[in-house]
Amino acid sequence: MYHREATARRESNSDASLSTSIDVEDSPPPAKVPINPYSPLTTDSGNANLPSAYMWLEDSLELLAANQASSLACTGENKRRLVPILFVLGGCPNRFCGMQAMMFAMGAPKSAADVIEFWWVKPSTESAQEIDRETLSLHDSGQHKNSPGSSASFYQPLADLFQQRVRVTAFTFGTKKVIHNGVETDRAVIYNEKGAEVLYVIGLWQEDFTLNPMAWSKYIKGKIIYQKSFETGEYFSRQYEIHDGAPFIADFEEGPVLTVLPTAAIKNLWNMGVP
Repeated sequence: MYHREATARRESNSDASLSTSIDVEDSPPPAKVPINPYSPLTTDSGNANLPSAYMWLEDSLELLAANQASSLACTGENKRRLVPILFVLGGCPNRFCGMQAMMFAMGAPKSAADVIEFWWVKPSTESAQEIDRETLSLHDSGQHKNSPGSSASFYQPLADLFQQRVRVTAFTFGTKKVIHNGVETDRAVIYNEKGAEVLYVIGLWQEDFTLNPMAWSKYIKGKIIYQKSFETGEYFSRQYEIHDGAPFIADFEEGPVLTVLPTAAIKNLWNMGVP
């Protein structure tokens, strides 16, 4: 009797051990926490703007992330129908201008090279929580004038990154036609060869930059805001810098966050060792 009970206990323990072993082998490995190789930048950018001040832009950002930016019905030069591909925010307001953001857009003429245009978009004067829909189209004059003016030379290098498909180490800028829910649209993208993934750009946050557009030497420091999937609702960021037209991108990815409008952490810059 004792022998049978002992044998049963040994078999039971053996089964439990086997079960435990199987559970451990089948469980997924712990997620790797990305290590930030950069130290915090100690100099103050002097930029007091916060992402929360751009709530008026949130609906447009969400439409872009959902591949529905064509519904914004934008027109550019010669009243050509264009689709927004990204917004640059964070630099305004400053001592030279009020609240506004730069919108980059492109059309899809099948017989011509796609040209990226950009102009200012602004909040509504009637509601600070909504975009002024008139500024979603380019106006060279009049009440809703929003052409880039002297700032064009400052923002053209950003357009050139995507238009000229510039490569920066393992990253290649470009544009990509996307079909989502049966609708085709253009998106600004960055191909990450190291991670074998496509980063669908939504916006660029400007934290530190040359304030005088007429300055001989210019720089921008900020974060690229992007998504890697259209289904998860997750958004990531990665620091970028441009010095006199030369771009640099950090190896460190931040996020995800679950809101298309970035959190205040977007303002934290790292010392990338860029001269």
